[in-house]
Amino acid sequence: MTAPVRGHEATPEFSDLIAGLMPKEGLRVWSVLVTIFGDLAIEDGATLNSSVLTALTAPLEIRPEALRVAIHRLKKDGWLISERAGRSSNYGLSDKGRAQSQIAGKRIYGQQEPSPKLWKLAVQPLPHLVGEADQGIALQPGLSLFTDGEVPPDALVFSGQIEALPDWVRSQFGPADLSEGFRGLDQKLAGLSRGLRNNRSLSPLETAAIRVLIVHEWRRLLLRQADVPEMLLPKGWPGLSCRHRVFELLALLPRPEISALSASLL
Repeated sequence: MTAPVRGHEATPEFSDLIAGLMPKEGLRVWSVLVTIFGDLAIEDGATLNSSVLTALTAPLEIRPEALRVAIHRLKKDGWLISERAGRSSNYGLSDKGRAQSQIAGKRIYGQQEPSPKLWKLAVQPLPHLVGEADQGIALQPGLSLFTDGEVPPDALVFSGQIEALPDWVRSQFGPADLSEGFRGLDQKLAGLSRGLRNNRSLSPLETAAIRVLIVHEWRRLLLRQADVPEMLLPKGWPGLSCRHRVFELLALLPRPEISALSASLL
């Protein structure tokens, strides 16, 4: 049975909603914490109490011992900071953690990058691999597309529209395993959407737990997908419909205030 998030056992309806979203392979606790702070406590100075974290992660089948180990790891890595609050502790993002969360957040909560009308095709001497500093989209070694930014100074550059986009290009940015992942998540979220129609009495902690799981599973897949304009993705790419479903559900499950999460424990 799903662990309670309030002072009593979780309702069967809430347990079913959580169970329908949980991945078969389980969750990486430190990664879930990154999602929690990035979604619920991204603002400068925002903190989450250890009691809130315990109650929030219990429905996700995360034991307090595993939670403490993950918090210690993220503090050691400079991602989280902490301060004592009586017998418990408050945790928040460090400057490093906040900066990295904001970068990821632009993709997680943003719209798919629109397709530009004008492209630049850069041909460079071999061997060459496009790096992040180039801001390019690698097609083949020495061959890359640019939508903006500066092209490498030693490149032969052609500018214009893309007239033909073969499948060998599209397939680079949408591998089959990732496609299946998005399709599976989309199906789970469709089931969640149906379940929420019959369950409107969620507490702030229950809302946060479901919301975090949605964002976490979406984030896990999205950050594996190449950050490219929509036209470069395979035809019928399931990540696009999955994005729409995620945004619909996040609108139905608005981010609870931290004060409301704390009040749920009283």
